[in-house]
Amino acid sequence: AQKELQQLTEFATANGFDGAALALWDVSFWSERLSEHTFGFEQEELRPYFALDNVLDGLFGLCRRLYGVEIVRSDGEAEVWHADVGFFKVLDEASGEHLASFFLDPYARPENKR
Repeated sequence: AQKELQQLTEFATANGFDGAALALWDVSFWSERLSEHTFGFEQEELRPYFALDNVLDGLFGLCRRLYGVEIVRSDGEAEVWHADVGFFKVLDEASGEHLASFFLDPYARPENKR
């Protein structure tokens, strides 16, 4: 971790940072700039590849292959606190037995965290 911070500080200094040491709030900014420099693209360019539905399909497919469970959307079967919240059931893939259920609220709601 110390080596990474040293490399980040060197990069920041070479690119206009004029402080003695990176403050906590500087680290995320300069880490993002270093990633852009190193990999040649901005994080926003990845957004189309990680749409929520695509991510959930991949995650639930992995759960099916690894654990033998099927996760199915069951909206309307339970009351939710926001329209974006989804309700899901976890079923045994072989028998179809209901094993568990969960709510998925994929978005931060800073107005509710005061």
